[in-house]
Order: sequence, then structure tokens, then C-alpha cells
Amino acid sequence: MLNAAFWNPVLLAREVGTTDQLTGGRLELRLGAGYVRAEFEQPGLEYGSPRDRADRLERTVEELDRLLSDEAHEPASAQRPRPLLLLGGNGNRLLRLAARHADIVAFTGGEPAPGKTDGSMRLLGPEALADRVATARRFTAEYGTDPELNVLVQRVVPTSDRAGAARELQPHGTDVTPEQLLDLPTLLIGTVKGADTVRRVDADSRQVARRWWGAVGPAGTCRTWSPAPAGHRGPGPGRPGPVPSPLRCGSRSRPSAR
Repeated sequence: MLNAAFWNPVLLAREVGTTDQLTGGRLELRLGAGYVRAEFEQPGLEYGSPRDRADRLERTVEELDRLLSDEAHEPASAQRPRPLLLLGGNGNRLLRLAARHADIVAFTGGEPAPGKTDGSMRLLGPEALADRVATARRFTAEYGTDPELNVLVQRVVPTSDRAGAARELQPHGTDVTPEQLLDLPTLLIGTVKGADTVRRVDADSRQVARRWWGAVGPAGTCRTWSPAPAGHRGPGPGRPGPVPSPLRCGSRSRPSAR
């Protein structure tokens, strides 16, 4: 996941084209507006307002689309007109941008903890998350696009005591009960089989994912992929703890409008 504020779009387009060629057309570009103040201040970059950061992301996306879709652009990406693009966000502005341009719309399932700018998050409750998903789907219908939906699993908790684990996580949610936490797709809580705790969550967690996104598993339309980077500050005690991993659901068709 790249912070768009750290990149000149022209130089990023060169890197994207080169990397996509080197990987044989397997690159998936993931962009966000950034929300951790220290990541901006350490290299001496302006943090700005949420609007400023959203503006930078939008300019970057539009410039990448323009450059990479140009047949004369060098280096050209292996995927045409450009590699798959994931845009993540929570607010209406970013969800609308993702609905218009992205192949994958990503939901963090959280929001910055009150008064925190260090990346600490708190979980959205079921109603708030459902509202964000519904809003994104409304925007995709408006633009006539059909992106894949992505949710970041903020916490993987291997346990035989799901209720007890939910009670421990409750302080890290936004006005949610332990029962509601167990019905969130952003938490995988339960027993596991084998070493792969993300892909082998128990039946209860899989049923939660089905209620939110549809079919799950090898024969369905939802899948997990590589864990988030080390140091990710997801909610919950005992950080860094189990690493989160996005759960991916939906089609892979490209947007029909940009």
C-alpha cells in the first residue's frame, strides 16, 4: 500500500510500468491518502487536512490513468490499460474516487482513534461498516462500475473462547457489544486447523464473512491474501499480535467508466 503523497505521479508511473513488466503483469497497485502524521513529518512533508490528502490522491490516480493508458508511455505496463488498482478509504470522498477509478475498493473497517494521529485505529461497528459498504455500492452503481470489494481483517484471534476474546476486544470498538464484534468481517475469532490461521478460520467466522460478502473459500468469490506489513497498528491489546490480512470478495472486472 503506497501513500500517494510520497510519490510524484510521473515517476510513480515509470515505477509501475517497470515493475509490472518485471513481474509478468502480476502487479496490483494499492494507493491511499495517508493518515499517520509521523509518516509525513519525519521526511518533512506537509500533513495537511483530510481534504488536502484526498486531493493529492485524486490527482495521482488521474495522472496515473492518463499516463499509463497512453500507448506512447515508456515503460509501458504489461497489463493494459494499467495494472489493477486498489484504493482504500472510509469517507465518502475516497469511496467515490474508488468507485470511479479502482478495480478494487478497500474498506479498513476502522477509523482513527479519537485524538490519535499515530495510526491507532478503532473498529467500526456493524451498522457503521454496513453504511460504508452500502455507500460504496451506491457510488459504483452511479458510475456503472463493478469493482472487487476488499476488507482488511484487523485482528486474527485463534481461540476456543470466542465470547471471551470479543470481550477483550470490546474497548477497541466504536460503541459495539461483544456480540456485535463476533458479527464483524474485520475480526477472525475462533479455532484453527493447521498453520495457516488466516485461511483456516473456524466455521463461525466463515459464516460471518458469508453474511457480509457472499460465498467464501476456494469455490466462492472471497479469498484471503498476504498479511499486512509488519508493524501494522490494528486494534487490540498486545500489539503487534497476529498480523492482519485482507479478505477479498467480488469480481475482477475492470471499471467501465473512469
